[in-house]
Amino acid sequence: MPNRAVIRRTATLAAMLLLGGCLGANEGVRPATQRGSVLTGFAPTSDVVVNGASYMAGAPRRVAVVGFVVAFQTDLSASASASRLGSAGVARASVRANLSGVDEARMQQITDAAWRDFQERMRSAGVELVDPPATVAGQPSPARGSGIIAFAPTGRAVIGTDTGLPGVSGFSGFDTNSATRVISALPRQDGVTAVAVRYYVDFANAETSGGMFAGRASAEFSPALSVRAGSGISSIGTPRGVGCVGYCPNNIGSINLGQAVFSMDRYGESVRDSSAGAVATSVLGALSGASIGRYEVRADPAEYARIAGGLLGEAQGKVVGALLGAMGATTGS
Repeated sequence: MPNRAVIRRTATLAAMLLLGGCLGANEGVRPATQRGSVLTGFAPTSDVVVNGASYMAGAPRRVAVVGFVVAFQTDLSASASASRLGSAGVARASVRANLSGVDEARMQQITDAAWRDFQERMRSAGVELVDPPATVAGQPSPARGSGIIAFAPTGRAVIGTDTGLPGVSGFSGFDTNSATRVISALPRQDGVTAVAVRYYVDFANAETSGGMFAGRASAEFSPALSVRAGSGISSIGTPRGVGCVGYCPNNIGSINLGQAVFSMDRYGESVRDSSAGAVATSVLGALSGASIGRYEVRADPAEYARIAGGLLGEAQGKVVGALLGAMGATTGS
């Protein structure tokens, strides 16, 4: 029989798994704080990161949504290793988890609600939404990728410019029907603003530590819902941007979450696979071992949908608000 698991799992150099506690609110690993480069002193990034704002200023308030996707994380894997001075041993720790209890119909409902919310926010601000060309290349919804399942609104295909989405590659821009090419062509042809929107909903957070001379390897996870940092509007094409000649950095813009929008509220239970125990051995007197934790996060579908829907609404408030603010700015501001 599986054992009830804690929301925080740690593997040490001796490959020990720490157990105890329960899955509850305001405990465990939270989404990592995203930080800037060395040029910014690694300061935390803003809640929303806008690239190419100058090209969005005064952009047409007729907007073609080329793609709208919500991608749900279904599997999580994190690992770390560590050694210490004078020891030939290596400690390894890993944690794996999968989501259950939320079926595709529920995920589709969450996606459709997010799409309605997006449209309402745009239209209430006086934006006219226009249909993209029917020839834009995409995947049937839902589309599966590595550890995720991606949904488009009912009746639409999974279309995007983010290579994290199923079926999207870095070379898709060579296809005249790809979202990347369409977002560059529509503003020039039809005088509209073209966007591709995608959100990633994660069911758990992971944290690892280790490295050379660390003396300790740990892999921890907490079942907690979040809209991942980097989610938002992956591509924004405007007449001014696509018409730029010469050096035009960020002429195809983006507006993404700089930090995850998350909740530590309980939405189910975490169950450990008792067949995946910790293993430790001694090699030439030096500690060496591996600790592997495998878990199933069994969600209450109603709670999952309630929390995920609220987080998506909060994320869209930030992202759509930034887009409308940039479009309403005066040129040159």
